[in-house]
Parts: sequence; C-alpha cells; structure tokens
Amino acid sequence: MKHIGILLGLLLSIIACTDRTTGTRPDVYIVYASETPAPLVEPSHTPQPTQTGTPTPLPSPTLAATPRRVTVSRVSDSIDLSTQQLIKVGQPVPPIVLTDIDGTPYQLDQQQGRAILINFWTVGCGSCFYEFPLFQQVREGISADDLLILSVNVSDFAEETRILAAQLGITFPMVVDPNADIFTTFFGGAVVPTTIFIGADGVVAGSFPGPMDARLLAQRLAALDLTFSS
Repeated sequence: MKHIGILLGLLLSIIACTDRTTGTRPDVYIVYASETPAPLVEPSHTPQPTQTGTPTPLPSPTLAATPRRVTVSRVSDSIDLSTQQLIKVGQPVPPIVLTDIDGTPYQLDQQQGRAILINFWTVGCGSCFYEFPLFQQVREGISADDLLILSVNVSDFAEETRILAAQLGITFPMVVDPNADIFTTFFGGAVVPTTIFIGADGVVAGSFPGPMDARLLAQRLAALDLTFSS
C-alpha cells in the first residue's frame, strides 16, 4: 500500500504539469527547505481518479515551448551555487561511477564514443516527472550506442524508483543517490531537476538546472550532433 500511495502521488504530479500552450520558456521558482513551496498553476481540469485496470494517461511532449509556472526543489540549504564544481564545462568528465538499481555500473569517463545525458530528480518534484515521457521519447529516437541516458533519483527510494520506471515504461537506467551525495559532491548540485550533458568525446558540454521542454532538449542534443524530434 505504501508503494501504491507514493506512485499515485507521483503520477498525479505528472498530470498537474501538463497545462501547456505555445509561448516562451517556463518561469522557474526555487523552493528552499525553510520555505513553503510556491503553488503550481491550477490545471484547466480536475484530474479524475483512474479506474482500476485503466492506465493513467501521460503527457505528450511537443516541440512547442511550454509557458507554465514550475517549481524546482532545493536539495540542501548548505549548497552554494557559486562554489567551484568538480565537473567543469569544456573539461573532461572525471572518473565518476553511477550504479543503477540493477547493479550495473557506468563510469562516466569510460563512455567515449557516445554522449551522456544525466538527469537528477527526486520524489515530490512535480516538474521532474514532466520530463520522464520526454526522455523516454529520446531513448526511443536515439540509439543507446549514441546516447547514454542516466536518471538519478537523489533519495534512497530504490524500490519506489523501480516501480515508477515499470509503471511509466522507462527503458533507460535508473540510479539512486541516497542523500544526494553524488549530486552535491561531484556535480555541485543544489536544485532538481538538473540535467548534465557530456559529449561523445568525454567533455562536459553543459549543465541545465530546471525542467526542460522538447524544444530546449532538442537544441541541447543538437549541440552534441544528435537529432531528436517528438
């Protein structure tokens, strides 16, 4: 029952983030641990409970920009975004190892020949769950030989992460980073979602804090010589 309750909350977070119209990039609000999260824009309809046996509909990303008010979650009040990060854009990625929930290790500096997309997220971040269908479309559109996608949950909810991946049909590796140790230590991370891009040459291409829409993601992938269209 605990797993079912958590998953229902996560899936409702996805539904709450699907009010999308053409316009400019979303406004991003950082929520500090000591503050009350800013409310999201109310959806244009009231989500109805899903009947037993009926899958919950997922958002369908498009290349149109998505103006909406979104909220990112601050991982730690002690993290200073201005401090020096271990990884640096334009420099080779260090020998960081991320191990997925099935025990498969991925050493980032040993992936030359394919680009890497690392997405950091957490339970309770509604904007994070908006990105899952988008990254799955990328996985289906770009070969794993050309792009490694790693989804890192900065919490210790390993079993919930496994169930979520199965429910959403996610086929890229899922990683659990208890207490956000890897995220804060090696990536200087402070807010989720955050997405890291590494080129096929092993050089860090960019770090993007906040949720991504299809247009922005396509632009970032194009910079890595990868083509994506939803």
